[in-house]
Order: sequence, then structure tokens, then C-alpha cells
Amino acid sequence: MLLENGAKMKEVRHRLGHAKITTTMDTYSHVTRKMQNQTVNIFEKMLKQSKENG
Repeated sequence: MLLENGAKMKEVRHRLGHAKITTTMDTYSHVTRKMQNQTVNIFEKMLKQSKENG
């Protein structure tokens, strides 16, 4: 839930007390539908800006 809502991976690792960030990533970084949609939105925004500037 933290990652889905924009929390930084390093902060989540620290909050959970993991020594290695890979532990956090392997356990908690599954991709949700919301995260997929956000990625698509970011990509579309980048394409639009590229066309406007290009």
C-alpha cells in the first residue's frame, strides 16, 4: 500500500527494518492495477510533452 501510494522504496525498507532493500523489493513490490495505470499515465504524459517540445 505504501509503494502504491508513492512511498519511496528506501523509506519502506527502513520502516520495515530490513537490512537489505532486496528483501523489501522481493516481498512487497508486486505491481497493482493502480500502479500499472499510473505508469501508463506517466508514459503518455512524457510522449505528449515530447511532441509539444519537438
